[in-house]
Amino acid sequence: MASPESMRLVMAEWRQLQFRVTYAYDAPVAPHNYVMLGHVAPSYTLWLVRAGAVDLRLPQWREVVTAGHWVLLPPRMVRDQRFTVGAALLSIQFFAGWPGERHLFELAAPLVRPRAAWAELEAAHVALATRAQLRGDVPLTLAEHTRTEALRQAFLAAWCTTLLGEGLVPHGPRELDPRIEAAIGELERCDYQAAIPYPRLCRVSGLGRVQLDRLFVAQTGQTPRQVLQARCLQQVTERLLTTQQPVKQICFELGFASAAHFSNWFRRQVGMSPQAYRAQAG
Repeated sequence: MASPESMRLVMAEWRQLQFRVTYAYDAPVAPHNYVMLGHVAPSYTLWLVRAGAVDLRLPQWREVVTAGHWVLLPPRMVRDQRFTVGAALLSIQFFAGWPGERHLFELAAPLVRPRAAWAELEAAHVALATRAQLRGDVPLTLAEHTRTEALRQAFLAAWCTTLLGEGLVPHGPRELDPRIEAAIGELERCDYQAAIPYPRLCRVSGLGRVQLDRLFVAQTGQTPRQVLQARCLQQVTERLLTTQQPVKQICFELGFASAAHFSNWFRRQVGMSPQAYRAQAG
């Protein structure tokens, strides 16, 4: 893979890069979030510990992160976290990557750094966290929207610069077979909980089902169902943390047959109920 400085893409390719903020805040940790076991976040989580400390445990990794330190947590890693009473965080959860939920940077383990090491990132993070308009169900004026988008882009730029400075190499967009691109485009229009519409996918790709599945995994590293489920999980977590929609409304709008089915599915994905996941940002 190329070095960080040598990856160059044309504008049409860079336009594929996606950046979505699930939540951002600068506040004390809520008491009901002091202890969370078996937690899985689908996206990057970045903290600057303002006060107190957090005991973090992941597979093959453990560290107590104290006040005055950053920690960047990889997506989709099961973790236990125990905060001290009175702990406070500058916190953000976000997706940065390419279509198909391909993350921009691969992290084998959390990164922990002293506050001064990522000074440029702090200013961009604070500016984004203080914007009240981050909630997805709050109407914005054009001026508010453009200001918020400018802050999002400033944070993304600072975060990328920081990780490049750490020597991490970003992933570029996959050069997909046009047949798989066509299948993904069709898949993104599907109901999240419906059966995979193989007749439609086969028609647009010109492939048989066995060929389609084999090439899909070879090109994306995931099955069609896994790609669809990852996008569904992203939609659910964003709605839980950035809107005030009732859990049942989210459940039925995303195609789940019942609230019980939705709750069981979500618990399998992230290790807690939808209500507990929403409460963690409160």
